[in-house]
Amino acid sequence: MLPAVHKAFTAWLADHWLKMPRSPERNRVNWLRHRDIFQAIRDRDPDAAEAALASHLNAAWEYVRGTFEAH
Repeated sequence: MLPAVHKAFTAWLADHWLKMPRSPERNRVNWLRHRDIFQAIRDRDPDAAEAALASHLNAAWEYVRGTFEAH
């Protein structure tokens, strides 16, 4: 089920990701957030994993939200 949800989610966002400006700083921030999620899972800390994921998704949404403006 998770692969199907991931596929649908990424398909929905793919065109929007293409509209987002790219920067090394944003790539580093995203990498650090993914690292935090991974480390929390590795450490078997569900509360930290949930907090890291929520933080990442909230920040990522701020980046992509502007690409949903009506044309």
